[in-house]
Amino acid sequence: MKSPTPLGCNPTAARLPSQNWRLDLDGDGARLATTDALIHCRIAVGVTHPTVIGGITFATNATHTTLPLIRNYLVTHCGSSLVQ
Repeated sequence: MKSPTPLGCNPTAARLPSQNWRLDLDGDGARLATTDALIHCRIAVGVTHPTVIGGITFATNATHTTLPLIRNYLVTHCGSSLVQ
């Protein structure tokens, strides 16, 4: 089994048909540098709430717009073991 990404996402464990899902952290259907990649980077380097989402403008259709929702997505769909 492949080792997890820096964020703990393991697409093999999730058994989803596409691996692109893991990049859309805010759930708006798009993978953007200004939201998803920025959140990925902040979590990867150990930034904690509320700074993880500080200054980010989420799309109106984004479904994960708080750190608890993003954390839940990562734990549920990526097999991450992020701590509170």
